[in-house]
Amino acid sequence: MTISARTFEDGSADGTASFTQNGFKISDDWGTLGFASDESGDAFATALDITDDEGYNNDGTTISTMKPSDEWISSAEVSYLSPAVSGFQFSVGMADGAYGDTTMGGAQFSTAAGDATVTLKYAAQQTGKATSSATAVDVSSLGVVLAMGGATLTIAQQGYEQGSVYDYEASGAALAYTVSDALTVEMFTGETENNGTTDSSFKFKETGYGVTYTITPGLSMSITNNTWDQDGTTDEDGTNTAVAIDLSF
Repeated sequence: MTISARTFEDGSADGTASFTQNGFKISDDWGTLGFASDESGDAFATALDITDDEGYNNDGTTISTMKPSDEWISSAEVSYLSPAVSGFQFSVGMADGAYGDTTMGGAQFSTAAGDATVTLKYAAQQTGKATSSATAVDVSSLGVVLAMGGATLTIAQQGYEQGSVYDYEASGAALAYTVSDALTVEMFTGETENNGTTDSSFKFKETGYGVTYTITPGLSMSITNNTWDQDGTTDEDGTNTAVAIDLSF
């Protein structure tokens, strides 16, 4: 049996600090129990933002949280992750709510197809009512990952439904290609639309491109470009380019 714990402290603009990540997990042949930041309830949701340092050059208050590059499944407070058996693996989790709890879970199946590896992923979440008069929320995430040689193609579809008020649907794709041991290129694109009655004209499109170069093991440099266009109650578009040096040891 293995028991591990971690914590991460992050400063803020006003000089204060907060422990933004903390958790622990217990692992054995029967699987893994995860708690707090070490949870695995959303382990099989599919995100497309595979570039290293994507960002948006504003304060973030008007950028939609329903970006197609994100996976929309929430984190759990406690979860169980099964061991992988013949390419199949699943997870379940839950989190407390003020009025109704949130439950989530998912599964994936991986198999070889000639020279390629195909992985099918699905995750779902139900968030109970926030108040006695509110509406429950259902979220889903479906992904297909095809890896062959140095290329990995990911196709994803997300859904978020809160009665007839919000009905978001997103789809997109991401492609990563390993040019050499030192150089990787990535790109993704996606679009979200709302078919609900509130902000029914909402649409969010985005693309991202990135290059990562490993200077030496543990030291890499990346260049990432993001472009987005949001329509609806709030209209906004823009582009952002980030250059980063990442050090790990």
